[in-house]
Amino acid sequence: MAERLLQGRLGFFVLALLCACAASVAAVYGPQWSADAAATAGIAGVALFAIGIASPVAGLLAWLCVLPLFDAATIGPVGVALTAGHAALAGTLAGWAIRGLRRGVALPPGAAPLMTALGALPLAGLISAAGSPDPAATVAASVRLVLMWAIAMMVADVASAPHRARAIHAVLVGTGCVMTGVAVVQLLFPQAEIGRAAVQGLSAFREIVRPAAFFRDPNFLGGWLSACAVSAGVLATHARRLGEAAPWLACAVVCVGGVLVTASRSALVGLALGALFVVATAPRQRRTALATALVVVVLAALPVVPQSVYGRVAQLLQPQRATSLSTRYLMAISDVRMFIEHAPAGVGLGQHDAVYPEYRLPGALPRITHPHQVPLSFIAETGVAGLLALVASLGVAILLWRRMAHGGWDPLAAAAAGAALVLVAESLFQYYLYFEYLWIYLGLFAAAASYRKRASDGTETA
Repeated sequence: MAERLLQGRLGFFVLALLCACAASVAAVYGPQWSADAAATAGIAGVALFAIGIASPVAGLLAWLCVLPLFDAATIGPVGVALTAGHAALAGTLAGWAIRGLRRGVALPPGAAPLMTALGALPLAGLISAAGSPDPAATVAASVRLVLMWAIAMMVADVASAPHRARAIHAVLVGTGCVMTGVAVVQLLFPQAEIGRAAVQGLSAFREIVRPAAFFRDPNFLGGWLSACAVSAGVLATHARRLGEAAPWLACAVVCVGGVLVTASRSALVGLALGALFVVATAPRQRRTALATALVVVVLAALPVVPQSVYGRVAQLLQPQRATSLSTRYLMAISDVRMFIEHAPAGVGLGQHDAVYPEYRLPGALPRITHPHQVPLSFIAETGVAGLLALVASLGVAILLWRRMAHGGWDPLAAAAAGAALVLVAESLFQYYLYFEYLWIYLGLFAAAASYRKRASDGTETA
């Protein structure tokens, strides 16, 4: 009887519920935990953890709904930003891993090469511990990167069925619209003190408010919303009927508005690149009309775009006058020097902040030590092994891209490729190595490599 119970979905649910309840009791009575936090986010964490164990697919969708909240409602302990989102991810990964052990992880055939190449990134991080001034911290950073890779693996597995991939895109875009609403409220009613917002200066006499919703940085909110806008735009342009296209198009417009509200320069660059991708991958008979409509919309929107956006864009044209931009440029040079001098093993994954001050060039802001772009900073931290892992990942991604583009894009494949392209491009300006949404879209992109084959076999189509 007990064996049957454990083998069934009900057994997984009951086991998860008991474990989560035990954790909640510890949270309430533990001296370092807040009873109020356990009574709010803790209850949600219990439910989300149990859902993930019972059904990884439902757990993944639920996790995507709460992921944008980040540390908006922490469970504890003090000093550790554990949230209901972490509980949802833990339950979902556990439920997925348990089923993987029983049936084997059934990745789509086309996803395996990219997932293998991406798996070399955390391996390079572990190797870099040999040259790290703090090997324990480097191992911890590598484990965190393993978690990002596991998220991509799980998404690729779940998204192997196109209807599930469409549901994932829908949840991502839908929550993006909700977070855009939060950002607008932050901008219009700053006295409400909802979430986070950054106050930055365009000059010595002019400051702007940049909403971040519940993200720690407006650039991360803008980056995610730019990916949502592009994926929704792709699905709208590939829709066969107006009724099918309208919801995706409306969500794309909302997410574009969210990007403008954040005034993120990197997100604006990514959005512009994504817009070109949407036009280039649209059905051939729609491209001219789509390009014309895009130009008309952009020209019509120019008068209503917030002045803060113009100020931020103007800084792109004068990088020597924008200290944050000039610091990025100088940091890139420093990272190259760092890589050359520590090529065998790097300075250790996660150790950029500690080592960079020795290489900081005159003119770079002393307060900025955190890496602000992935490729050079990652290889500076991980050395030759990291360089090889990045080159392998990029090479496999390009091969998959060419395969997907051959004979015309599948809509879901194009949506995943466009969003992944946007975030990868923005990684040249932001350190998205541990950004969950980058890995989510990489998982969707990897899964999409098999959609065209499925359609040609006459089995399951998108």
